[in-house]
Amino acid sequence: MVLILALNGTSEAYAHAVMEPNELNGSNVALLSTSLLNIIMSIYLQPRVGPTGLIISNSISMCLRFAYTMSFVVNERLRGCKLTMATFFPHHVVCLAFIGSFVTTTVTSKLDMWTHILAGFVSVSGILMSILFYERNTLTNIVELKTRRKMD
Repeated sequence: MVLILALNGTSEAYAHAVMEPNELNGSNVALLSTSLLNIIMSIYLQPRVGPTGLIISNSISMCLRFAYTMSFVVNERLRGCKLTMATFFPHHVVCLAFIGSFVTTTVTSKLDMWTHILAGFVSVSGILMSILFYERNTLTNIVELKTRRKMD
């Protein structure tokens, strides 16, 4: 259930961020209809299977919402795009920066506060520099995708 909520929330946030006003209106109608379907399924399933019926109806509703927003993303935004799934995985140096930051801040959390704050600042700086250096192309593609208009 948590995975479904995470996928749905992320996809809806992205879709709503890049949609045009007329697309937002259509999206809101579709998402409202899935909410109404959720209510109807909850009313039907709850007396028959108990609290599990609420979870089932909510999961079905979230899956429908996720499918709707992902269809928008795939059909309207990613057609002809240079981004592939592999580009969404960070470079190994960025992963090492995150791991190093985790280790450093874990160790310094046991020391005094100022050492920990300084280590956190250095860690965040290292992560940002590694992202800017190794993920520049991906960042450029994402900005290009965001500014891209609906394809005809």
